[in-house]
Amino acid sequence: MEPGGIDDLVSDFSRFYILTILYEGPEHGYGILRKFHGRIGKKISPGLVYPFLQQLEEKRLISVEVEMIGNKEKKLYTLTDEGRRFCNALFRRFAGLVNVAIEPSLTVCAHCGCKIYEGGSPRGDRRQGDRVLLRPLRGHIQTGAGFTRRRR
Repeated sequence: MEPGGIDDLVSDFSRFYILTILYEGPEHGYGILRKFHGRIGKKISPGLVYPFLQQLEEKRLISVEVEMIGNKEKKLYTLTDEGRRFCNALFRRFAGLVNVAIEPSLTVCAHCGCKIYEGGSPRGDRRQGDRVLLRPLRGHIQTGAGFTRRRR
């Protein structure tokens, strides 16, 4: 990889992750910076975030609402319907890549062979503690510990 290539790669990942944050709901610029740092563990440059938000606004993928908070004006960024469609298409496109990325984090239940993800909680999955059951099999139930057992 060429020098600077890794920075471009991380930058593209950062943009993708900014979209995932906005997909979760409206957010202020500072909130995007804070959530990114909290989840990824690395700070992201405002010099990357704000120009990207401007590009998204120009393409009508987000709308911007100015709010007064105390004496300050803050911009609230929200995905438009077109922005949501764009994100859904992007997420579908990279779904296989995400599956490859989480595969090493899966635990296979010795009893039934179902897969349990212990690295976080993807939205929409059935969560028990810090474990998420992926692809629950017919005839199985979740126990309080996040494991499954066969129904009798």
